Amino acid sequence: MIADVTIYALCEPDTDEVRYIGRSTNPRIRLYAHEGHARQGTRHVPSSEWVRGLLALGKKPLLRVLEVVAVNEAAAAEQRAIAAYRSAGCRLLNATHNGGGGRPRKGPSLLDRNMTIHMPPALREQLIEAAKIDRRRIGEFTRILLEDAFKDWQRAHQNQGKQDGEQ
Repeated sequence: MIADVTIYALCEPDTDEVRYIGRSTNPRIRLYAHEGHARQGTRHVPSSEWVRGLLALGKKPLLRVLEVVAVNEAAAAEQRAIAAYRSAGCRLLNATHNGGGGRPRKGPSLLDRNMTIHMPPALREQLIEAAKIDRRRIGEFTRILLEDAFKDWQRAHQNQGKQDGEQ
C-alpha cells in the first residue's frame, strides 16, 4: 500500500512565516531535496533561491505539516492550501499558483524503467502514480519507499539467475 501524502509548508526560521507549500509522501526527505537543490544551484526558482539564501546565513527552513491526505486527494489539498495561504496574504514562493511543481517531467528515465520492469504491474502502477504526486522520478521514489524490499527482490533475482545457470 502506498503511504498517505503530507501537505507541508516551509517556513522562515526566524518568523515562522509560510513561504512555500508542497506535498510529499516523506516530507523530511523532501526537505533535504529542497536543501540539496539550493546547495547545488541546479534549480533557479524562487523557493530554491530563498533556501539558498537561508543556507548562506547558516539557517534552514522550518518544516510544518499542514495536513495528511490520501494519495487521490493530494493535488486538490495542495491547491486548497496554496489558495488559502495566498488569500491570507502569505508571500508564497511556489513556482505555480496551483501546486504541482514548476516544470513537468519528461518521462521515466532508463534507471526508472529498469527498476520497475520486473515488478508486478499493480505495484508498478501504484509507484508511477505516487511518483507523479510526489514529483519524483520513479527510481528515486522506489529507493525511498521500498529500499529494503527492492534489495530483497534483487537478491532473490540474482539467486534465481545463479540457480538457472547451474542447471
